[in-house]
Amino acid sequence: MQKLLGSHDVETVGVGSAAACLEQLKQTTFDCMVLDLTLPDASGFSLLETLSREEHLAFPPVIVYTGRELSPDEEQRLRKYSSSIIIKGAKSPERLLAEVTLF
Repeated sequence: MQKLLGSHDVETVGVGSAAACLEQLKQTTFDCMVLDLTLPDASGFSLLETLSREEHLAFPPVIVYTGRELSPDEEQRLRKYSSSIIIKGAKSPERLLAEVTLF
C-alpha cells in the first residue's frame, strides 16, 4: 500500500496495529488515514470509536479499505467516522489512490 500511495508529494506512514495507530496519532497530525478493518489487536470499528472519544488525538479523515463484505448495519456504523469506504477488488487500488489524492 505504501508503494501505491507514496510519491514525491505524498508521505506515508504504515502501522500494523490499533495500538501503533493510536501512538502515531498522539505524535503527529495526518491529512488522512487508510484503515483496514482487520487488525491484529482490535477491530477497525473499535479503533474508530476510540478515536472519536479521545479528544487529545487528532482524528484525520478516514478511508476504510477492506476486503470484507459489509452488512448494511456495519456500513452505517462506518459512515459515522469515515469519508469513504472502498471494498478491495480489481479497480480498488485506483479508487484508493484517487480518494487519498483528495486529501
